[in-house]
Amino acid sequence: MDDKDEFESETLIVNEKFQSIRDEIVLQYGYDRFEPSGRANSTQDQFAAKTVLQCDRVVNQGIQRCADWFSSRWEACLEAIPVPVINHILCIPMKFHFLCDVMRVMTPWCREHIPVEGNFGQLFDQLNSSVEQLSREFITELSVQEHEEQAVLDGALPADNFTQAVKRSFNDLTAAMEQVFNVLQLLLSFTFITMFTQAIGYLRSYMRDVNFDNTYITTYFRQIDARRRRAGKRFLLPLKKSEKKEFIYPWSLKIHAEELQQVTSGLFQVMFVSLLSVILLAVDFSLFHVLDIVSRHTISQFNLTSSHQVDFRVDGDTIMGRLLRTMVSAFNSSSSLDVTSDNSVCVSPPSAVSSDVYISCACCVALLLLFSCLQVYSNRLRRVIAAFYHPKREKKRVLFLYNLQIQRRISSADSKHTTSRGQKRRTVFQQLVRCWRRLC
Repeated sequence: MDDKDEFESETLIVNEKFQSIRDEIVLQYGYDRFEPSGRANSTQDQFAAKTVLQCDRVVNQGIQRCADWFSSRWEACLEAIPVPVINHILCIPMKFHFLCDVMRVMTPWCREHIPVEGNFGQLFDQLNSSVEQLSREFITELSVQEHEEQAVLDGALPADNFTQAVKRSFNDLTAAMEQVFNVLQLLLSFTFITMFTQAIGYLRSYMRDVNFDNTYITTYFRQIDARRRRAGKRFLLPLKKSEKKEFIYPWSLKIHAEELQQVTSGLFQVMFVSLLSVILLAVDFSLFHVLDIVSRHTISQFNLTSSHQVDFRVDGDTIMGRLLRTMVSAFNSSSSLDVTSDNSVCVSPPSAVSSDVYISCACCVALLLLFSCLQVYSNRLRRVIAAFYHPKREKKRVLFLYNLQIQRRISSADSKHTTSRGQKRRTVFQQLVRCWRRLC
């Protein structure tokens, strides 16, 4: 549609240029406005007749201008010589305006040298009718058909179908991943419930089982021991080396054997996360190098160059030559095309993972390791919180622990004393046996 409008606009431009040329020719040869006559006289006769009239008009204008000049000089002479009689006598040559009639000798010469060729009228009529028909009946229809050849492969889809299939697959995968993420977010939003369940379970065990998490040397434990020490009774502190393994000092940084299981499970999680991070970073590093090699060796460049030039030349210095040269010059055109392109945009170089990512991963693993160790000390706070809200229950638990440890120490001392006595008796008997054997 744009090309059709362009052709029609070119036609209008040609018509306008010819109209200006026609007006120029008409005015140059004495026509006020060219109008094809309906009389029998042809255009050639009209141009010849009006050219003759133009010659007469030019000569008459020259004579009139000459007479006007003599009249102006007569008046100027009278003004220069103010004496009434003398000025008429001296200025009498300015009355010789009849000398201007000498210019009439140019009329026969102009008629003999009429600047109109013999076939000018016929060519002008043909050209005029051609331009009018061009402006009224010139219709263009430009039809461009593009045939795209595709390589036929076994099982290959056309470009449009392939693009639609890729888009559909990508949209389906995106929708599935969004659903998975929504489910994960929903599950993560319920993680706080596990905190409540663990707290409730710990409190129930704390209230029901006196042995549950009852291995701490608390302040009340020390007060009981100090009171028994002052009363001269058995006391426990300081603990023996074998007993220290069974108790936990709340303010001690040493990790107890029972707490070591939690640290071990946390370390396994840290190792798993660290291994996963190393694998992902290694895969990313490998992909970066592969894509870098591909981007550096798959860049192709092509250059498209074309040009065309349409140049109509009309030689000659006649009126028709100039007329045709001016009209045909509207069809002159030239264009050039020089396109250089490559596929660098499609194979842009990959971007490597910055060092900040590696530092962030290392910091996350370090924080996870730190939190795994700090979890031991945070779990000790559970007993402190439960004791704050249930102080009587805490005193009973501590008193039970203290008495239980007293009984263990007494039982251990008695068993050691019995064992030592048995060992001594067995030793005397063995000596007697040895002596008897020697005598025998």
